Amino acid sequence: MRSNNMKSPSALKVLVVEDNLLDFELMTAALSAELKCDITLAMTAKEFKSQIEANCPDVIVSDSNFFAFDGAAALKMARENCPDVPFIFCSGAPLDNLQKYGDVGEVPRIGKEPGFQSLVAHIKQIRNG
Repeated sequence: MRSNNMKSPSALKVLVVEDNLLDFELMTAALSAELKCDITLAMTAKEFKSQIEANCPDVIVSDSNFFAFDGAAALKMARENCPDVPFIFCSGAPLDNLQKYGDVGEVPRIGKEPGFQSLVAHIKQIRNG
């Protein structure tokens, strides 16, 4: 598990489920540039489960495919442990590939574009209600 070390009591707690450290670092830079946030990384199902059982974040951002874990499993665990926490798929895979998750309700699907500006904008909307 990794954190960006920007701790603040009023900061938005973002849990990122991602197995690519470069994507995590780029996402962290984009979010931190525009939002006051504490960002934590979970790279495995065990780390993710530990994080959501210890303290539900304000927002969960998950890649869709990882080694031995995937976004569908992360979404299921999130819904079981933190049902009211917004969950966002942020994937480099074509967004139509996320259809394999079936009916996941109103879960945003955002592509990993350079600068992660769509993700930043979506999290700003969540924060502002």
